[in-house]
Amino acid sequence: MNLSRSFFRLFRREHSRRAADEERRSAGAPARAAEAVIEAALNSLGGSSAIPIGTTDSGRVLSVDHSTLVSSGLVVGATGAGKSRFLVGLILQLLERLASGVEIELVDPKYETYDLLSLALAALWLKTSPWKRDELSSRIRVIDWARDWITPSAPFERVSADVSDAYLARLRADVVVQANARDYTDAMRHGYFMLGRLLIEKQFPMNLRFVTKLFRDEPFRRRISSGIADPDVREYFRDLDRNLPKQTSEGLLRRIQEDFSFPEIRYSEGIPPAALRKLVPTGAPAIVLGNYSSRMSLPQSKAIERANHRIVDVLLKAPRRSQLRPGLLLLEESPVLLSRSSELIDPLTTAARTLRSVGMGIVHLAQDFSNALPADLVRTLVLNSRWTAMFRVREDAELIYPHVLWLDEPQKAMPESVKRKVFAKTMEGLPQRRFYFHAKGYPALPATSLEVQDFAQSAGVSSDDELREIFSREIASRWVIPTSLAARLIAEWEAEVIDRAEVAPSSPKAGGKRPHKSLSDLLRDLGKDEEAPE
Repeated sequence: MNLSRSFFRLFRREHSRRAADEERRSAGAPARAAEAVIEAALNSLGGSSAIPIGTTDSGRVLSVDHSTLVSSGLVVGATGAGKSRFLVGLILQLLERLASGVEIELVDPKYETYDLLSLALAALWLKTSPWKRDELSSRIRVIDWARDWITPSAPFERVSADVSDAYLARLRADVVVQANARDYTDAMRHGYFMLGRLLIEKQFPMNLRFVTKLFRDEPFRRRISSGIADPDVREYFRDLDRNLPKQTSEGLLRRIQEDFSFPEIRYSEGIPPAALRKLVPTGAPAIVLGNYSSRMSLPQSKAIERANHRIVDVLLKAPRRSQLRPGLLLLEESPVLLSRSSELIDPLTTAARTLRSVGMGIVHLAQDFSNALPADLVRTLVLNSRWTAMFRVREDAELIYPHVLWLDEPQKAMPESVKRKVFAKTMEGLPQRRFYFHAKGYPALPATSLEVQDFAQSAGVSSDDELREIFSREIASRWVIPTSLAARLIAEWEAEVIDRAEVAPSSPKAGGKRPHKSLSDLLRDLGKDEEAPE
């Protein structure tokens, strides 16, 4: 298995090198021939279901077939260069033009793109016929948190029968440990992992009172352990004092106490899964907007942790998603997420190449790829992306340089080292909305992204704040609950499980196909029907 993957990686590198050499040879052609290459590329990229994404220097619309755009891609550019508006414009075009529909999942740890897209959807809601507005709202799921209301989640709810409890617990533990600003010892990480296995089997939420009593009250711990079906978990907690030294368990408790001191975390993650299933709508939304920014109310580490938990959910469900509609997972500020969670790197990079088999792509957005991530990871992401939109950048200009055609004769005659410097300076000074679009097998095409309208003006309202209020009231309200309700549900669960110790025996897990018990198992499902190497 490993030898095969290594062979494919070497094959892709060689193919990429040859493609770059071919494009460099094309760059040496006379200007008229280069213009013909661009014209041919524009005609070929369009296809039968083209989506407009910009205009070329000649004034022609740059349209790309939707099958390319819903594949994995990169959007890179400095703050203010226009990448967020490009992304929102792309999403709106896909929603409007794909008759079969499209599924969009936005994971945004910085808020800007989430906010911009929420304005666009609120404006769309206002322009929709009144009898169709409810249908539109039902297709949009919102993940957000505030002090008075939260989107409830259940990290320790079973995902499906084919994901083992141990593997899900490992993923949750790794996300928590790697996102946390404070170090976890190996013993603490293992303790969190075993605690996660218990919570998943019993379908309990993470709860500070419960964990405190579990760790400190031996009779209570024995009562809980007696109802655990998994023998490894049962014996671990029966002999907890030997398996998890007191100093280590107290250190782990302090970490959990710090996390749950924030109401947004305590209420959003503390509702028991059984109660949560009765609260949230049952339909499958077409658009999921996730705001994972800290906004001065949470530490950034907790915001990143929440975002990575959601990415875990999406990847675990991806092999079973419906192929009737194409889907895109959009990762804003991807380096911020990946640099904190090494456990997600292999599934994400593998999924970027292989999820086309289930009609899904992953788009990574970043201000700076080359400096924010290790060089081998940058190379992997570039190789596994079918297209790139490059806005104003510095070092990242090198990623697009081999695919650029030079139309100016004096510039073409310059030495290679000089041309690189000239191009780098050009990319560093690109005006807003100006970008290069490169799809594999084609030259990089300079263009200007489509102008995104003023959403408030187009919807006939006075301000963006009015649109935000409409979005919150008409769309987001379906997926959020008041913290007062969350507090009541948590208190009811605590009274039953902690105060009265009324704990039912674990129900047997439903059977399914081969379960995910490790990272390689997830990669196995993500990698089924792999594409031929590029």
